[in-house]
Amino acid sequence: MKLYDINNDLINILTRLEQQDEVSAEDIQALDISEANRQEKVEGYISIIKSLDSEIAKYDEYKKQAEKLIKQAKTKQEWLKSSLLASVEMFGEVKAGIFKVAIRKSKSLSIEPGAVIPNDYLVAKTTESVDKTALTRAIKDGKKFEGIELKENNNLAIK
Repeated sequence: MKLYDINNDLINILTRLEQQDEVSAEDIQALDISEANRQEKVEGYISIIKSLDSEIAKYDEYKKQAEKLIKQAKTKQEWLKSSLLASVEMFGEVKAGIFKVAIRKSKSLSIEPGAVIPNDYLVAKTTESVDKTALTRAIKDGKKFEGIELKENNNLAIK
């Protein structure tokens, strides 16, 4: 039985009890059974949540290890490319099996630290973000803003 179904059973039993003048032993037994089922189901849910916490932590660790391995592979790749470039610069183009290695010319812009760049070549980038802390403080102090409200949320606390 799902927790949703157990909750509905409890609601039905409590509603029935409110409508009756007397509470029978069967009603009390049904209430006790539904509450026991609810507690058992909640315990199961918490066990699964805790297990998933461990699983998530394990995957985060795998992710960190993978990122480290990717960084190492990229570093090795760059070193190999650099060594190959140095060889081709010293001794010229080379054919190796199905590969041909040569130098291709390209251009890149180099800007030294402290270089004075004319305003015509500057691009302004502005980023706006909401200061939620200041807005929350203002609302708590009684200020009103259209479309903005301080909502109270229910968060699960497992201890």
